Amino acid sequence: KEGIPDAAYKPLTGDAKEAATYYRKKNSTEVKERQRRDARQGTLDLTQEPRDLARALEALDAMPEESLADVEVKRRTFESLKSGGLGWKMKIACDLWCAAFFAPKTEVPQRGRELVPTSGQLWQYLDGISLYGPLIAETDRIASQSRFFHWPLEFPDVMAAGGFDVVLGNPPWETMSPDNKEFFSTYDPAVRAMSKDEQEAAFARLLENPIIAAKYAEYCRDLYAAVHFMKSSGRYRLFASGNLGKGDFNVYRMFVETALAATRPEGVAAQFVPEGLYNGANATAIRRELFDHFRLTRLGGFENTGRIWFKVHPAQKFCLYVAWKGGRTERFAAAFRINSLERLQDFAAGRTLTIPVSVVAEFSPEAMAVMEFAAQSEIDICAEMYVIHPH
Repeated sequence: KEGIPDAAYKPLTGDAKEAATYYRKKNSTEVKERQRRDARQGTLDLTQEPRDLARALEALDAMPEESLADVEVKRRTFESLKSGGLGWKMKIACDLWCAAFFAPKTEVPQRGRELVPTSGQLWQYLDGISLYGPLIAETDRIASQSRFFHWPLEFPDVMAAGGFDVVLGNPPWETMSPDNKEFFSTYDPAVRAMSKDEQEAAFARLLENPIIAAKYAEYCRDLYAAVHFMKSSGRYRLFASGNLGKGDFNVYRMFVETALAATRPEGVAAQFVPEGLYNGANATAIRRELFDHFRLTRLGGFENTGRIWFKVHPAQKFCLYVAWKGGRTERFAAAFRINSLERLQDFAAGRTLTIPVSVVAEFSPEAMAVMEFAAQSEIDICAEMYVIHPH
């Protein structure tokens, strides 16, 4: 309804600045014109089709499945819902919105032959006006390549009910930066066993091949475009401010934010994620969200000593959080240095520490980082110290 943000048209690797400027100015003008029109006529209503989809899925859920014939009818009904007109218009609109962040902006187009969506085209499509065919084709290509996933359209009945009862996950722990060893091992598996200097030499040699060089440029741009979307679209908002937000761009944080947003009130989210969730500076906003709008009931810090948990580096540390949506967290149960089955059993049985959020705030008022306490006595002494000497 608000249109595509101007930030979508930031030039990325391989883009032409003049082309990005063209699309940004065009978009900005269209948004201003729409705002003036809406002031006179009222804004778009974009809620009807998701509501219709939700009702259709509720009716689907009520269909019988007592026989194979029933199941087959139900399957065909479901497939027709996914590929039919109901919701399809909204899917194309959502794809247009997202594609603006990912589309290459390599040349200034002729008017009316743009291949990068802008807000005016998005609204024209919603108003029933046909768009330039190659624009729709390019948007579909980008949506397929980047695997756009629109939660209100994929789960309209769930979203209409406020979200999921339970969201569980073990999201990727990678950072959003090029993994040269992973990429180039496709063309030369031996690079995995090379020293760092040998790898650099092998990468340079492989990049002399123009086909590999083009593939590598495309790989890097796809990563940068995804980061650009995450940072600039408004789809994600739990970013640490200022210097706290510097450092590696960890993709797990996007999955945590999605889990928290997709959980209904009184529902629960729980995930295995890197330890940065409780002590990393760039997860500050997520911790504040957990403390201010959830009831964090369990936090476990795991160590991978002897690769007891995962076949990754023994120094890899990770955590499990369990959070119920609604209310605030005053104190939470926690355990750290879980590096054996015995310690895991203690954690599962509730033999944990109790950490007041007030102590977290006293120790780390800016970042709200959780310190790894070894014993309850340490926490209690610290809490008492801050009562007696608050400054």
